[in-house]
Amino acid sequence: MAAISLGAFEYLVRFGPKANCTFELCTIEESVYKYRPSFSANVALAAAFFLATIIHIILGIRWKTWWVMWCMILSCTHEVAGYIARVFMWKNSWNFAAFITQIILITQAPVFYCAAIYVMLGQIIDYYAPKLARFSTNVFVWVFLPCDIISLILQGVGGSLSASSSGSSAVGVDIAMAGLVFQVITLVFYLSFMIDFMVRGSASFLYANEWILLIKLVASSSSWYFVYALDIRALCFRR
Repeated sequence: MAAISLGAFEYLVRFGPKANCTFELCTIEESVYKYRPSFSANVALAAAFFLATIIHIILGIRWKTWWVMWCMILSCTHEVAGYIARVFMWKNSWNFAAFITQIILITQAPVFYCAAIYVMLGQIIDYYAPKLARFSTNVFVWVFLPCDIISLILQGVGGSLSASSSGSSAVGVDIAMAGLVFQVITLVFYLSFMIDFMVRGSASFLYANEWILLIKLVASSSSWYFVYALDIRALCFRR
């Protein structure tokens, strides 16, 4: 924890729970990010995710998609709180509580998105083309969801250790990074299975006994757009 003697202050603390730097006393380069977070961008993102929360509540109740609805609500509210914390960092870039809050919540938010899309892919395969699946779609529930939970636990433990040690714990950072890496690896496997299903589904016309499936898939092009959207969203999670 960096500190220097300064007049009325016994110590000038740049980072940690006791940080007392302000824009009048320290330069922005002395803050943790070395830049001032954008007020307008973070307010816009918080508002966008709040709107997304409302939309997912309405859609979830309308279509009774409870699992997806709650996963998306958890994700979006994590994002809202995280970006609001970044607004507090715009006001005071040395606000340690806001720093820890935003880094934990924004980092953990994609875990719940992933939980939603893992289950959705299994449901899509079961509905459109269960014969094209290389294995039971229960794998998406009993393998990918536990992996998601492991990622969440690692990131939470890492963030907690960093917070309790005023951000100086290398162990906390390493554990959180392990959670992120594990989540990325899980996503890579998920995308591989999704792409495999898309390729096999697109090539299904080669099998005469699956012409009805082909007609159903082509006629429901919006469903393929949805599958593509899942791919894109998965790729954007670790932004």
